[in-house]
Amino acid sequence: MRRGLLVFNPGATRVSPRMRDVIAHALSDELKLDVVETKRRNHATHLAAGAAHEGFDVVVCFGGDGTLNEVINGLAGTDVPLVPIPGGGTNVFARTMGLPKDPIDATSIVLEKLHNGAEPRMINLGKMNGRMFAFCAGAALDAQVVHNVEQAAGTRRRFGEWSFVTHAVTTALRMQGRRGPLRVYADGQVIERVAAAIVCNSRPYTFLGDRMFDVCPLADIEKGLDATIVRTIAIPTILRVVIAAFGSGDFNKIRKANAFHDLDGLRVEADRPVPVQVDGDYAGTASTVEFESVPRALAVIA
Repeated sequence: MRRGLLVFNPGATRVSPRMRDVIAHALSDELKLDVVETKRRNHATHLAAGAAHEGFDVVVCFGGDGTLNEVINGLAGTDVPLVPIPGGGTNVFARTMGLPKDPIDATSIVLEKLHNGAEPRMINLGKMNGRMFAFCAGAALDAQVVHNVEQAAGTRRRFGEWSFVTHAVTTALRMQGRRGPLRVYADGQVIERVAAAIVCNSRPYTFLGDRMFDVCPLADIEKGLDATIVRTIAIPTILRVVIAAFGSGDFNKIRKANAFHDLDGLRVEADRPVPVQVDGDYAGTASTVEFESVPRALAVIA
């Protein structure tokens, strides 16, 4: 029997002791399973890297996208497959991989694949200043919004995934009149006074309920990086970006936006440190941000 490690985040939205035990019991039909909970930030990275080093055959992650990002950073570049089980509020990566939102339903699908010996799917990852990401990363406005959402637990509980849009508008309102702090180098172009640099390894950027919010609608997890560059925080432009993310997806029609597809990488510079985010988690500040595509970096069973 293959050896597996189940990493779970006890603080994730859908993770409970009962749900953990049900999923662990089910997985034990196919895996000789060790179960470990995360205890601090970046703990999941060390657990996943240790599992790969110790010869585990698969690592199962039961948590949200933040926990998954940590596990991905522990497994990237190894041949140990990741099995994502959605345990957070939005679960962008697991849903992008085709799994349902319900953790029990997702476990059933994964169990069938494990039982049938399904080959892992090799996917590309993005890298931002050395940290891997699965679906998105960004600098300035969108990262500031992510940070604000993390800080406002009450708003997040009240509005759920929609709190992102609420904070995007309120953050843009507070920043009206400010010059964009970024300079972006992409595809031979230099773009000045950029307010937001949003980079995607896959689509969607996030989900709002059952609807995809597509900031980079052509992004493909088997190709290079896509980027949408927004050169103003004026409310009319921000609203056009939101409308395009819900509908048309044609960001090139927005006068103050630039869209790039299938890039090997891009560079962002700022005169002062700006907020950055990876996979929807605030990642501090930086004045220079290097994004690159890393082909076939992760094995996934989903």
